Amino acid sequence: MKNRQSGFTLLEVLLASFILFIVLSAMTMVYRGALNSSRVAERSIQIHQVVGLIKTDIQKQFDSGPSLSEEGYSGQGSIDQIKYHWKAEKLAESKGQIILGPDGDFIRPDTLYQNWGIALTLQMGNFQKVFNYRLFRWQEK
Repeated sequence: MKNRQSGFTLLEVLLASFILFIVLSAMTMVYRGALNSSRVAERSIQIHQVVGLIKTDIQKQFDSGPSLSEEGYSGQGSIDQIKYHWKAEKLAESKGQIILGPDGDFIRPDTLYQNWGIALTLQMGNFQKVFNYRLFRWQEK
C-alpha cells in the first residue's frame, strides 16, 4: 500500500497566489480610476452649479459698471470654495437698425447696441474651468 498525501504542491500554491495578486492589482487600479473620476465629476458639478449665480452677479455688475464707451471691463469674487474672475471685451457696436425687442416693441434707430465677449474663469483648489459667453446690451439715447 502506498502512502498518498492529499494537498497542493508548492508550485500550485505559488501559481494560485500569483493569479490572486494579478486580480487584486487589477481591481485596485479599477477602484482608483473610479475614485479619481468621481472626484473630478464632483468638482465639475460644484463649479457648474454656481455658474448661473456668477453670471447673474456679472450681469448686475455690468449693468451698473462700464459706460458704453469703455472697451473692456473685469471683476472677481468668490462663492464658497470657488474663486472666480472674469474679463469682458467689447466685440461689436452698432447703431440705428430697427429691431423687435424682447417685449414685442420695436427698438428705435437711435439705440446703441453692444456685443461683449466674457471670459469667466472659476477655480476650486487646483481645478480650473474657463467659460466663454456673450452679453448683449443696448442703450437708448
